[in-house]
Amino acid sequence: MAKRRRCDDCGGKRAGSEPAAKLQQQRRKHLYLVLDDWDKGFSLHKLDVLGFFFSSDSDEEEEEEEVEQQQLRRLPDPPALRLTETRHSPMLFAALGSSVFIGSKEPCSAQATGALVYDTGTAAMAIGPRLPEDPCGLFVAGAGGGGEKKKKKKLYALAYVEHEGTQRVSVQALSWARSAAAALEAEPWLPSHGWSWETLPATAPFDADEESVASYAAHPDGRTIFFSTRRRRCDRSRRVGTYSLDTESGEWRSHGEGSVLPFQGQGYFERELDAWVGLHKDGYICACQAVSGTAAPAPEWRKTEHKLFRRHEDDGDPERRRHLSATLTYMGNNRFCLVESAVRDGVDLRHTYGGGHGCALHVTLFGLKYSREGELQATVRRTTTSYKVSKYIPGFYHQAFWM
Repeated sequence: MAKRRRCDDCGGKRAGSEPAAKLQQQRRKHLYLVLDDWDKGFSLHKLDVLGFFFSSDSDEEEEEEEVEQQQLRRLPDPPALRLTETRHSPMLFAALGSSVFIGSKEPCSAQATGALVYDTGTAAMAIGPRLPEDPCGLFVAGAGGGGEKKKKKKLYALAYVEHEGTQRVSVQALSWARSAAAALEAEPWLPSHGWSWETLPATAPFDADEESVASYAAHPDGRTIFFSTRRRRCDRSRRVGTYSLDTESGEWRSHGEGSVLPFQGQGYFERELDAWVGLHKDGYICACQAVSGTAAPAPEWRKTEHKLFRRHEDDGDPERRRHLSATLTYMGNNRFCLVESAVRDGVDLRHTYGGGHGCALHVTLFGLKYSREGELQATVRRTTTSYKVSKYIPGFYHQAFWM
């Protein structure tokens, strides 16, 4: 029988022992999901996932079968926001603080409207500055660490640029800063602050025609971001090398081909493990020791013994593959949220799109620890909550933000 552990979300006390007012304060943050679940565009759903926790733990493998057999819920209705897709252009979503940024990847004219900024705290929508031309990705770099004064986070965008005959990647930073116009005494009525982009001086040291970013992670020093790349052609699964960017000086550093980040997409630094945590292929969670100083990423990493993806196997037939995508979101204090999108049992994959039916979202909350043998294990793992959802846009997969 599994031992009853303390509830990490209740300050180390048993669930139900905290005053209701304090629990309410702890639930101020929510999981926000961006889905293409209606025929005209996207929806932003707000979930109180901290309510999924219960006081006992279960690490039994039979839990996987229970998830597939449990009844699918419906997402809260109405959603926090609905957005109509325009011209079927590829959309980018990112989060910074309490704001969700929404923009199009298509090149825009000088007269085009800027990105939309949705404030989850006030439920207000505003117009922000336009995205950089030809963006290829958006992400948030962590800030604060090593006892230093906490720094403000910035939203970083990767964009393609031509440099000496090759296609390179430039980095631009979006931040909430004091407006230069408002500083003029002649115009005191203008807003004192606003969103603005700043271009970092140096371009990435790799050829964007040959390499694309496969994984990245912000260093706990609050200023450095590490990237691992993979080849665009031939063996696309092969990682090529690792690079780091000092966001304060704008300088890039190459760390060679010997060591690469072992996860896919974004990794998150968890101080309790002193490691970056991310999604490994085939449904595992992995942890990689964070880099010290300017050294190359440490090749030592571990992954969980059991899969955390709620997925169906191929069975040798690509048409039977049910897993669509998965995202990992860091909730702080050694809490993670895994969201997997999958085709429901009994649904033909060819009918997943267009009609918008036949998909499910599986939401799993867990923590991580090292066992006495040094193995990476999931802790405070809870029953996965699953939702019945629709899907309309091929090539778009859910986005998840904790704010």
